[in-house]
Amino acid sequence: MIALLKQLTSGAFKDGAIARILLNEFWSNGVAPTYREYAAAWLRAKEAHTRPNPEWAFLSDKADLKDTKDWKQLRTKKRST
Repeated sequence: MIALLKQLTSGAFKDGAIARILLNEFWSNGVAPTYREYAAAWLRAKEAHTRPNPEWAFLSDKADLKDTKDWKQLRTKKRST
């Protein structure tokens, strides 16, 4: 499936947050897109996504079992450097 999506997006497809959020949007709306429709929607979503979402960084740190107690302060510090 990943190989097909890569083929349909000229190698651009990545199985990451954008892919999962997009799929969740389809499913939440009761839509089962074809692979071609999903690939086209993924390309549009990827183009529209111009900067990282802070929520994704938090979830990534949490998934990596990093201490998230002072997470907001840490990210503010990283952003200012």
